Amino acid sequence: MSLRHAILAMLDIEKGSGYDLVKRFDQSVSYFWAAPYQQIYRELQKLEASGFLNSVAVVQQGKPDKKVYDVTEGGVNELKAWLEKPAKAMKIKEPLLIKIYAGDLADKGALLEEIQQHKNDHAETLLQYKEVSQLLSSLEEPLRTKYFLPHQTLKLGIKIEESWLEWAEEILETLQDMA
Repeated sequence: MSLRHAILAMLDIEKGSGYDLVKRFDQSVSYFWAAPYQQIYRELQKLEASGFLNSVAVVQQGKPDKKVYDVTEGGVNELKAWLEKPAKAMKIKEPLLIKIYAGDLADKGALLEEIQQHKNDHAETLLQYKEVSQLLSSLEEPLRTKYFLPHQTLKLGIKIEESWLEWAEEILETLQDMA
């Protein structure tokens, strides 16, 4: 998957500014597709230059002006073409797991502390996902239907975070018993 297609997918659901997209990434797809805000802004410029997005300048009081982007017919066609291609299965690339794998050489206290910090971070992410899920569940039609599939991806994110927290609790208990 490319950032280009993630942006097109988000803007196809609802137009928005670069700032809006950064917030949407953080609140929805960041558990399976992370992108720094600078990269999002660069990609927006490329998509607009390619004719996949239109933008409208919006003057704001007390804030810098912004551009609000909307997907063009060409952008929809690009997204549809990408949707027809098979997706590769996700691979986990998590440095903490390598640290645990080689944990016999680690300072147990430092390893426990790092796992606890990751657990805290995942708990915060889970809380954010649940808040967004509650919001999506409370939508009235036609928005509920419009956001049905994005909500399903968020539900998987919730399950992943819950599983991660359960696993972290087990590893913390085991390492504390070993220490």
